[in-house]
Amino acid sequence: ALYSKLIQITVTTSVGAGTKVIVDGTEHEAPFSTRWLSDDFHTIGVQAYQQVAENIRYGFEQWLHGGERVQNVSPSENDRYVAKLDTQYYVSVVTLPAELCQLPGSDWYVVGSHIEFPTVENIIEQSGKYWRFRTWKINDEEIETDSTFFLVSEPMVVAACFEEAFKISGSIKLDDQPLENVQIIISGDAADTVHTLADGEYAIPLLFAGNYDVVPQKEGYRFEPEKRSFSPLNTSLNEQDFAAIEIGTELSGEQEQPEKFCLGQNYPNPFNSTTSIPIELPHNSVITLKVFNILGQPVKTLIHDNNLTGVQKIKWNGTDDSGESVPSGVYFYKLMIDGRVLTKKMILLE
Repeated sequence: ALYSKLIQITVTTSVGAGTKVIVDGTEHEAPFSTRWLSDDFHTIGVQAYQQVAENIRYGFEQWLHGGERVQNVSPSENDRYVAKLDTQYYVSVVTLPAELCQLPGSDWYVVGSHIEFPTVENIIEQSGKYWRFRTWKINDEEIETDSTFFLVSEPMVVAACFEEAFKISGSIKLDDQPLENVQIIISGDAADTVHTLADGEYAIPLLFAGNYDVVPQKEGYRFEPEKRSFSPLNTSLNEQDFAAIEIGTELSGEQEQPEKFCLGQNYPNPFNSTTSIPIELPHNSVITLKVFNILGQPVKTLIHDNNLTGVQKIKWNGTDDSGESVPSGVYFYKLMIDGRVLTKKMILLE
């Protein structure tokens, strides 16, 4: 008589408890132990993936003894069959706010993988709104590194964070008629210059949450209000209008007399050679007009006179009191009159 030997075998995974193995077509919790006859063949296997949580799964890598994921084996004494599994986490790549665009990269990744951040557009338009890319977040924490890769160490939500862009728009009119080609200068958290169109309209797009000043300029005109301030700007704003007032008009051979003291914005601004500073004086007064640097140090006295009245345009050519050219930068000009001080800012460029 011929007898076959019973062999104790174990079929399991490198993870063990919580995973499953397939033996002769039946799925079992790992580790699974039984006895087989030494001269019999049996089928062992595992699923390609075993998901144990919404964003965690194990993937088959190899049997430690080699062979296919599903294979036939004949036991030898004390056989142990171990399927090596790798841990995989799901990485979701999204935008904040959600669904601004579809980003590639959402997938399962083996723990320890280095994944490249996908390329995103700096500006995205959706439903008439504009959004600017700001930073990446991983699981709600901002990424401070400049690296283009991230390490998969846990289930992740990788978010491209965008901030909404706003627009300031309005019109400029002279006696209810549109005034074209007015310089609209914006300063603050961003700097830009636009011009009014033939219909007197202007628009400054792609501004982001922050503090801004908007100032109109056109030689021979002053504006009411002199500027509009937005502190902070957190929504798009329309109808930010200005009224233009022509200065220096000659009436019947006599200059129109202003009704109040006024220090206008220099024009052009910024400038790189000479600029004009408009002032309006309703009556003779002792006035001083000086230029100061950003440290508050006096640079040049443009006027010190007690016999000026009406509308005046005072020129500055970017020199100090000794006639030397001053460096480019931010300067302030101050009109001192009757105990009052009016101040405005200008920019000299090389």
